[in-house]
Amino acid sequence: MKHYIFAIGVAALAAASCSLEENKLEQPVQEGVRMTLSGNATIATKTSIGEKDGDIYPLLWATGDVITINSKDANASGAFINEQAELFSETAGSPSGVFQTYNALSPAADMDVYITYPGTVVYEEGTATASLPDLQTQLAPNSSIHVGNYSFAYDDITINAGQTEDVNFTLEQKTAFVKLVLSTSEYTSLNLVKARLYSPGAVLSGNISCNLATGKMTYTDTKDYVGATIDNPSAFSETQEVYFTALPCDLTSAEDVFVIVTMQDGTKTVEIPARIKGGELRESCLTVITVSGISESTNEFEWYEPVETRYVAAFGDGWSYGPANCFVAYYDGEAVTFDVKARGNFIRCRKPASIQVYNACEQNVSNKTNLQINGQDAWDGSAYVDFPLDNTYQVSIKANAAGSYTGYSSKVRLFDENGTCIWAFNIWGNRDQLQEQTYKNGVMLDRNIGSDDKGYGYQGGSYYQWGRPFQTGWSSSGGLFSGTPTVVTDLGISAEHPEVFYHMNGVDPSQGGDWYLGAHTGARSEHLDDLWGNQNLTGEEVVQTTGTKSIYDPCPPGYMVPSPKLLTEMFKTATLKYGTDVIENSGTSYFHAGTKEKFTEPNFLFYTLPDGSQAVWPFSGCKWGSNGGNCDDNSHDICACWSNSTITSYEQDGANAYVFVYRFKSEPWSLVQNGNRAHGYPVRCMKDTENR
Repeated sequence: MKHYIFAIGVAALAAASCSLEENKLEQPVQEGVRMTLSGNATIATKTSIGEKDGDIYPLLWATGDVITINSKDANASGAFINEQAELFSETAGSPSGVFQTYNALSPAADMDVYITYPGTVVYEEGTATASLPDLQTQLAPNSSIHVGNYSFAYDDITINAGQTEDVNFTLEQKTAFVKLVLSTSEYTSLNLVKARLYSPGAVLSGNISCNLATGKMTYTDTKDYVGATIDNPSAFSETQEVYFTALPCDLTSAEDVFVIVTMQDGTKTVEIPARIKGGELRESCLTVITVSGISESTNEFEWYEPVETRYVAAFGDGWSYGPANCFVAYYDGEAVTFDVKARGNFIRCRKPASIQVYNACEQNVSNKTNLQINGQDAWDGSAYVDFPLDNTYQVSIKANAAGSYTGYSSKVRLFDENGTCIWAFNIWGNRDQLQEQTYKNGVMLDRNIGSDDKGYGYQGGSYYQWGRPFQTGWSSSGGLFSGTPTVVTDLGISAEHPEVFYHMNGVDPSQGGDWYLGAHTGARSEHLDDLWGNQNLTGEEVVQTTGTKSIYDPCPPGYMVPSPKLLTEMFKTATLKYGTDVIENSGTSYFHAGTKEKFTEPNFLFYTLPDGSQAVWPFSGCKWGSNGGNCDDNSHDICACWSNSTITSYEQDGANAYVFVYRFKSEPWSLVQNGNRAHGYPVRCMKDTENR
């Protein structure tokens, strides 16, 4: 006969409650908006928070809740090692739950054991570890059934010899719980998709380690924010509640405490930081924070723009500065004026303080005097001028003619109050008006970013690493390269160093050919697939979709990185030419018509558009992501263009993106459709139908 331990667990304790008067957190200025603390105790894998009874919020067990049982003496006869017990569904929805073990258990002697919760807690030699993520998942608005997934609780009890029923335990809850009560009258048509609590320098989420004998808690890999995203969001037309678990933290003396509310519809993302007064998040207690009347005026920061019409990439946590990352300025024409306000994930943003040209020169020709900022020369004769920003955060940049060159690309860096670079903008100077050309699958510009004229000369444009918003150099042996034998583990690092070409020297090839290895959850966890706006689709779905302009898109306003579908149209049917010569194929190599001499000068692809005109694609070269070196024979060897999409069939490393490459190296031409993201290739922009 099998024996099972039936354990009765209590999920709410009056002794652990906190009085309303004992701890108050208020949102200042706005009348009636306040944060209060009320009581609760233990919680479970899918536990929900019940209605308040006096000063207590009961925690209700839910179907699927699991506890784990471990003997204190792992060497004892019949010791329990990672034995799990699941809640009887009949006791779901109650503060007291009955659990049954999966395996037949019957202690031969009295045994001291630890009960840990939830079932994902790992126990080893008296220490229990768990992870409390900075962004948790809430099933739907007003649902608290998820909070137990992210909690941490334990108890130590004695199970008597032969005891299989009436084993009672009461968990000691070591995490705090937060309930946000949010409302708006301005954004009722948007969906509430995410809300977070943020206080710079605080410890609100991270990994947990607990010595169960002493109760001492240790936190590692901590973050100063915590919150939840809503899996099935709905319109913010009524008050909504967002629940999450947090590490206990005293924010009473914190200068900056915010509730950050994120809302979306099909055209924009709106993120509002609401400042609140700090208080204490206590273990085994529920903190209730009410923020009402959320509106544009709730954002008190002039340097932060809460409305973003581009796709907020990096799994919704991306950020940027300004409405685009590249601006076109025509020689001796009107200045280009734009703001440099922060956008997107407020937690990653810093206040801009000044702007300065990093490199203002023609491609391959030094000329430091061709840009003016706010009506003044950017170069004072010995150094680039640092221009402080006023409270409008607007800048105007004028491009002057640059000798005989018809186009050039310059870089302007944005600094915070500490003098750290936080972003960069490419200023694409042109003599002639950029022209649009209509393909079957979209409208494209007539030249690559940074190219002079239509790219007929050696200068085929700027090089980009896939997913980065800033150029990392020019074609051939042009400047702005400062190679480094490493990869980036945080997008903020690449933002601080826009001039660095992060190649792959010394990196394990199994990690893939990416310049960026960032940590997040999801498929191919080392790589973010949506940085240029083709949003993590798979297979043919990627190729056929257009995607959308993202906050990391390097193209000027109104344009975006092209889709694989458009590039496929051109590269698979274009004609290979040298100047205007028609090329013959001898079977092993391509030669000039009539001369039978191999190419020694720049080459081109010519594509006949539907209206009969021709698009010209120069062989502009590349930078290899493996070592930062140039292509063979510089720009004569490769005609390439990045698309906005990754190639998801490369499951092993996930480092490939769609780049269409014609390559010639004393062999017949070959068409390649994928490349490592660390390579530097040109971008030719397509028309953004939303005109962002």
